[in-house]
Amino acid sequence: MANSIFSNLNNKQAYALWFDQEKPTQKQASIKEHRRTLTVKAHQEFHGSHFNALQTPKTFLSGVEHTVKYAILEYDPLLDSSDVSPKEWVKIVRDIELNYNSNFDGFVILHGTDTMAYTASALSFMLEGLDKTILLTGSQIPLTHIRADASDNILHSLLIAGTITIPEVTIYFNHQLLRGNRATKVSTSEFDAFRSYNYPPLAKVGTKLDVNWNVVLPKSNKPFTVHKSLSPEICVLRFFPGIKMHVIEAIVEDLINHERAALILQTFGSGNIGRNDKLLDLFKKASNKGVVIVNTSQCHTGSVSGAYENGRVLGEAGVVFGNDLTCEVCY
Repeated sequence: MANSIFSNLNNKQAYALWFDQEKPTQKQASIKEHRRTLTVKAHQEFHGSHFNALQTPKTFLSGVEHTVKYAILEYDPLLDSSDVSPKEWVKIVRDIELNYNSNFDGFVILHGTDTMAYTASALSFMLEGLDKTILLTGSQIPLTHIRADASDNILHSLLIAGTITIPEVTIYFNHQLLRGNRATKVSTSEFDAFRSYNYPPLAKVGTKLDVNWNVVLPKSNKPFTVHKSLSPEICVLRFFPGIKMHVIEAIVEDLINHERAALILQTFGSGNIGRNDKLLDLFKKASNKGVVIVNTSQCHTGSVSGAYENGRVLGEAGVVFGNDLTCEVCY
């Protein structure tokens, strides 16, 4: 196939013109390519779910020629990733659930970079018992620009999802495959936009695909289960020198009034804050009321511990040490 998604991914109208098809109205369609049928299901109508199956150009990876067939499901309307919320996470996992037991070997999610790490972290807990690859990718430069990193990221994502099984939620970016709930965005401009500071990459792509199988999760023996019930009552509180007590009180008291609420603390160093007995009493009150409070570090590497007195007393107030977790995965 000389032309493919990589030269035609502009919008739904461009797709329709490319395939010379009218916009369909049914919610499910069989997508045939030779003798294989790919069926895309969705909870609402999507134009992209009705196109003929596409395939990647013939590509050599690790000395082996690969061609991956794929089908497209495009959401309408498309969202800037800064607009993505837990509601969209539920929509994504519902559509993965609908198509999970079909002919698909894996799923590639094209996502804006701003909240990609949040989505990957959420999906890693919402999708339990995986035995297929779930992969998020995107780009720093829009696909329509000639210097875009999008085509490279998309192509390698399709090759990984279509040729090997890494049964977890991952992020592929700039030749590295990262565990989704270990990744965080670190740059607004560099192609190397995501890092996994406290866990090694699952794979690297150069002239060959080099998978570090020692750190890849094994296939789960549990049945595939999708968790769709989420709590929106979560707040991230970043400490800074001189933070006012009334600001913290307003946040914590509001969380106490909700069920299934959580507070993520971003503290100094290995989990420390300025000593304040009134604040400790407030955290103890919230913890006793069922608010989950997690202590994470503002540092990218290392972990939270009770090595210092000002961090240890947080644990005594019911605060959970987040060890080396990112803010995104705690959320």
